[in-house]
Amino acid sequence: MKGNDILIRITIIISLLLIFVGCNKHSRPTPPDDGELCYVQIDDNPAWSPDGQYIAYYHYGVTAISDDSCEPLAMDYTKAGIWIMNADGSDPHLLVQGANFPAWSADSKWLVFMRGYIWKMKINGDSATQLTFRRAFWQPNISPNQDRVAVYNTLDDSAGIWITDFEGKDNLSYWGGGAGPQWHPSGESLFYSIARSGYWIESFDRSGKRKIMDPMGNMVVEKIDFNLSSGMIVTAADGNISTFDINGGNLRRILTGGASGPVWSPDGQYIAYTGLSGGKFISIWAMKSDGSERKQLTTFIP
Repeated sequence: MKGNDILIRITIIISLLLIFVGCNKHSRPTPPDDGELCYVQIDDNPAWSPDGQYIAYYHYGVTAISDDSCEPLAMDYTKAGIWIMNADGSDPHLLVQGANFPAWSADSKWLVFMRGYIWKMKINGDSATQLTFRRAFWQPNISPNQDRVAVYNTLDDSAGIWITDFEGKDNLSYWGGGAGPQWHPSGESLFYSIARSGYWIESFDRSGKRKIMDPMGNMVVEKIDFNLSSGMIVTAADGNISTFDINGGNLRRILTGGASGPVWSPDGQYIAYTGLSGGKFISIWAMKSDGSERKQLTTFIP
């Protein structure tokens, strides 16, 4: 148990460092123009299940906040980890203690996530399997036919996108530069982003690649999420959420200020994201694809 507790705390510390310290590796939410940057992170990293029923997300385990402080007053690490809720925000509950960066399998039966290393597990809690045996891998994404997992490595000497198999055989291999990998629904290409370069799509066999769009904002570090139903991509830069098509056209900013981590619903009608709640804390929200009908899905509960 002691070793397990240490692993949970390491994962939480890595998550906090990636969000708060690594500002050159992750686009931090920004407040509205008339606001001051002072918030407490409650939840993060939403992931919508392909069947549309659930949203998985990371909960920090904050148990006390103050109007006079930008830092949490108390944390309960036994509550920190991947939570899952119905798509309307009902029935939120802890699924994997100490884990972060959830991603769904195409059949909505599995999640892959970071818990010190990259793991997979059925959403009923069965069949937990370790997929990587080296640290510093995150942002996992499962291929559509569920035979490979793309992951992002942050270490300078091996930074970039790596590929491992879904069966836990530790067949980890370097694929190429970039961050925030996401498989195209065909399984034949990967989307990714490169800081100061832009958003890209590249064939898995590396026979060809194409820039979709130049950077938005100061950095390009947020992952992009492509939706086959709408043919559109959603991403965030400098706290603003925008959509555009796979050729970089039809660019539209749909939310300004205080947002990050947007992901599509399977039908392309809605977007889940992390957003400021009353300017004090950040939680999970959802909105229509045009930015209307914003609804807060999670909130701070002491």
